[in-house]
Amino acid sequence: MKILKKHVILLVLLALITLVFAGCADTSDDASNNSDAIENDSTTDVEEEASAGEDDLLSSVRNNGKIVFAMEGQWAPWTYHDDSGELVGYDTDVARAIAEKLGVEAEFIEGEWDGLFAGLDGGRYDAIINGVEITDERKEKYDFTTPYAYIRTALVVADDNEDIKGFTDLKGKKSSNSLGSTYADLAEKYGAEVQNVDTLSETIDMLTSGRVDATLNAEVSFYDYLGEHPDAPIKIVALTDEASEVSIPLRKGAESAALKEEIDKAINELSSDGTLSELSNKYFGSDISQTSEAADSVESADSGSLEAILSEQENDELQAILDSGIIKVGVEGTYPPITYHDEAGELTGFDVDVAKAIAAKLGVEAEFTETEWDSLLASIDSGRIDTVINAVSVTDQRKEKYDFTEPYVSVYRNIIVKGDNDSINGPDDLNGTKVAENITTEYAEQLEELGATIVPIDTLQQAFDLVTSNRADFTILEDIQFYPYLEEHPDADLKIAFTIDDDVDQFAIPIKKGESRLLRALNAALDELKSDGTLSELSQKYFNSDVIEKASIQ
Repeated sequence: MKILKKHVILLVLLALITLVFAGCADTSDDASNNSDAIENDSTTDVEEEASAGEDDLLSSVRNNGKIVFAMEGQWAPWTYHDDSGELVGYDTDVARAIAEKLGVEAEFIEGEWDGLFAGLDGGRYDAIINGVEITDERKEKYDFTTPYAYIRTALVVADDNEDIKGFTDLKGKKSSNSLGSTYADLAEKYGAEVQNVDTLSETIDMLTSGRVDATLNAEVSFYDYLGEHPDAPIKIVALTDEASEVSIPLRKGAESAALKEEIDKAINELSSDGTLSELSNKYFGSDISQTSEAADSVESADSGSLEAILSEQENDELQAILDSGIIKVGVEGTYPPITYHDEAGELTGFDVDVAKAIAAKLGVEAEFTETEWDSLLASIDSGRIDTVINAVSVTDQRKEKYDFTEPYVSVYRNIIVKGDNDSINGPDDLNGTKVAENITTEYAEQLEELGATIVPIDTLQQAFDLVTSNRADFTILEDIQFYPYLEEHPDADLKIAFTIDDDVDQFAIPIKKGESRLLRALNAALDELKSDGTLSELSQKYFNSDVIEKASIQ
């Protein structure tokens, strides 16, 4: 019995020991499992944080110390290389300004237009800055920043093309544009067959060589091209009614959200501090950084006195004129008595004196640039001059491209013939005749519609020589130019056949669109010169009559 009891006691002790060790083992396993769980949770958090950091494009940009932009690098004046080979342009400078706001450097990758978006999709760069217009189709795939420019699309043809006058005339025609661009899409929308090109220069070459009928591009790009190539045989025949928004596309989604927010902030700051306006005027000669509505609201405001306008502090063209002390004025210099050289060789004339009087009102000097008529307005576009004061007539077509002051002269047009010509007595007699006229004036098109053939001239004297030698049947001229000529040349075998009584020609001063304060200042200066009698005095001096009283200066 004692032995049995001992065995029982031993078995019980062994069972207890087993339970204790089993309990310890379970506790150890649980602890191990809990430790693994904590370690796994910690690892997951780190991985998520790392993943979040990698997915946040703004963090990546700041960690790398640079933001990478894609652009063409061959689309002046947006992105191009200057004579020294340096990458410059409006978008290049805007990108650098944005990068500075972000506290990083801007790095650029250049490529052809039709490959830019594919590179963005593939993550080769962070954004595209290349005059990209916002479209509904693009918004489905990309996130766009706040717009930093507003442009209209221009339809351009060869200057001898009379078939295409608007976008609807593109049906069945050939256009040259970069495939995938908004310009190519618009051309196709109107029924044109689009041929792919990479640069604006190639586009113009195809157009002037007759390989295509038309091309579309940003209005400001064409004006820049014409400023560099004033003799280019092309013309703008139509513009879109609405301005497109130019923005910076980013990859769509949360990855780009923080970067987009910071770029939006940078663009708003650059707009507020005048940087965008300054860069726009530098490269385009006008401010495309604001909407037309914004410009219109400024222009519709009360003009105020000249003194008040000049005291306003704005980063605009007028301020640049005031700071430099010079207003640059374009004139022909061969158009008496408007702008010409006297016997001593000095530049003189009615508009020369008007320009000097306006400059004096602004507190600056007038600096004159002489060039042929057909290059004058293009010189405004390129920024070579601030304005043209050279008997510029106000037409609907010109008003699409330039802002005009109120008219300061109103005159009638006359048909001038040789003294013995009695066959031309009215508009119906012009059919089948030859007219000596500059082919770029507003008269030329009207006379061609009446059936006259243009005999090109550059100067007034050439016109009179052609008429008196019977190489042309007539020329067209305002009375303020013809009567002074007769006084200088009393034996001239010329006479007025008839006056176009229902066609009053008004002279005004054109400037770049959107320069509202300069426009207000010029109008205020003209108003003062009318009120104090200066314009009437100059009119009597050069025309022997007061043509100022007919003008409608407000």
